[in-house]
Amino acid sequence: MEDTYDIEPHKLTQDLIAGLRQQQPEIVVRPAPLPIATPAVGLVGFAASRPSVAVLPFRALSPTLEPQFTIGIVDSVVQALSSLKELLVISRGSTMIPISQTLDLRAIGRDLNAQYLLHGSIQRAGDQIRISTELVAAETVEVVRVDRLSGTAADVFDLQDRIAVEVIRSLAPQVRDRELHRAMQKRPDDLDAYQLALVGYDQMFSPDYTTFVTARTNFERAHVLSPGWAPPLSYSAIWHMQRVARGWSANAPVELDTARSLAERALERNSSDPLANAVGGYTLSQCKHDHAGALKQLDRAIELTPNLALAFAYRAAVHVRCEQHQEALFDTTINLRLSPRDRHAWFAEMIAAQAHFARNDLDLAIEHATRVATLLPSNQVNLRVLVAALVESGRFDDAQIFARPLVTGGAFDLKWIATSPWPKPTLARIEAALSRLASTLRHGNI
Repeated sequence: MEDTYDIEPHKLTQDLIAGLRQQQPEIVVRPAPLPIATPAVGLVGFAASRPSVAVLPFRALSPTLEPQFTIGIVDSVVQALSSLKELLVISRGSTMIPISQTLDLRAIGRDLNAQYLLHGSIQRAGDQIRISTELVAAETVEVVRVDRLSGTAADVFDLQDRIAVEVIRSLAPQVRDRELHRAMQKRPDDLDAYQLALVGYDQMFSPDYTTFVTARTNFERAHVLSPGWAPPLSYSAIWHMQRVARGWSANAPVELDTARSLAERALERNSSDPLANAVGGYTLSQCKHDHAGALKQLDRAIELTPNLALAFAYRAAVHVRCEQHQEALFDTTINLRLSPRDRHAWFAEMIAAQAHFARNDLDLAIEHATRVATLLPSNQVNLRVLVAALVESGRFDDAQIFARPLVTGGAFDLKWIATSPWPKPTLARIEAALSRLASTLRHGNI
């Protein structure tokens, strides 16, 4: 009645539901929710009054458990929690830290800027799975709730959802059942497909080309196993855009067309998938230069999942292309708040460098772009901004060092300018800076 017709159920119905929930045997402790302290507001209106939570890697207590299985548990719980505006959820990329037997929960909470931490363990014996979780207030290390769940490997997605629901009921008890149902995302048909997609996503950002190529193979295998599931197609679209950005593509226009086609296919599979909307929006900007359409679709992705760090990074990139630099910097800050320790956070750093360069904040542009170059020395998109900022700052020696991957046949490759989604003023400055550096090198004036 409530979900379908927005009619409050009769009190007898509510009492029956409450009684059934109290009879769940897996619940060990069901204390009243702790009062939620308001976090420090670094971003006006974004984090205020929302409890922040980080899901830590679960310990595998059985030697036969594959790492992908435990990673999948964490990823699924994070996805469900992230779909709710009532919580601020730290991304999985920032929480996949080495787990020891003695966790310093206070230190982890401070490092991730998270009020609450969910951690646990997984045991597997044959087809039987047992998951124990503990939700802790990071500052006081006070246990908010403990749950023990059991089932079979075939029930793993249901177990993940149950973990997420109990966390939500503890930290955001005002969330109604319809929001809980919406938070449970569409699952793949095959658990192996889920694990292959997660492994491929991590491999995609490796600086090693062989590992990078393996990611695409894993996405294709995941798609074959679960053809109706959107994420492998979205990840494949990102993969093709990454190959262009990192200078590994032999035919960039064809590669970008492929990325856009994959993004469209992902949306056909599930138009309500947040990742599909985020990637679809970004490809509209990157591949079709439809920045207005891109912003609309990225807004939808964030509406579907208000904690999707990738969507904020992509929207920041589109804001730069619309010359909305303050909005771009705001979105990169949100991305880094949601993903403070993510090894893939270089993308937000790269966009911040572009925004600062466009605003003539050269020192900040160099600072952000240098950090990206340290992590991904072959990323040509970032190097162009870094070299241009160094040239405009008069730092020709440093510019020469970072410019080496941009040189083809003894000259700077400028063909990319014709297809770049960047605004013309930015492109003109970068072209002028590269030409100036080339001229200086020819005349030996460094």
